[in-house]
This record gives sequence, C-alpha cells and structure tokens, in this order.
Amino acid sequence: MKLKKPVTNQITNALLWAAAMISSSLILKDTKYFQDMFYLLIALSTASFLLLEENRTSIKSEWRCIQKLFNRN
Repeated sequence: MKLKKPVTNQITNALLWAAAMISSSLILKDTKYFQDMFYLLIALSTASFLLLEENRTSIKSEWRCIQKLFNRN
C-alpha cells in the first residue's frame, strides 16, 4: 500500500520529534533540566504538528467540536 504525501509528511514529522525527545532525554538524564526540556519538546512537537498544512481542516473541525462541548448550557 502506497501512502499519500500528507501522511508521509506527518509520519516523518512525528518520527523526527520522537527521536529528538528520546535523544534529549538520554542526554539530560539525571540532570535538573530533564523535566523542563521534556515539556518544552512536547510543546514544540505539538505546535509543529498543528502547523502542518495537511492538518488544518482536521484541526478546525476538532476545534468546533470542542467549542460545542464547552458552550453547552
């Protein structure tokens, strides 16, 4: 099965960020900066994923769904 280009971009993006998180965790293990760096990497990877062009339509529909949940009275 051949993957479409947007799916390949998402998988590549996810793998690169996972590698960054794992490698920085191993480098910073047993230091006081470990947890701070891990949270920073999580935030950056989430932002990177959200900024991918292919995810814009999905993000908009998910945001509308979340708004509906919180706007119920």
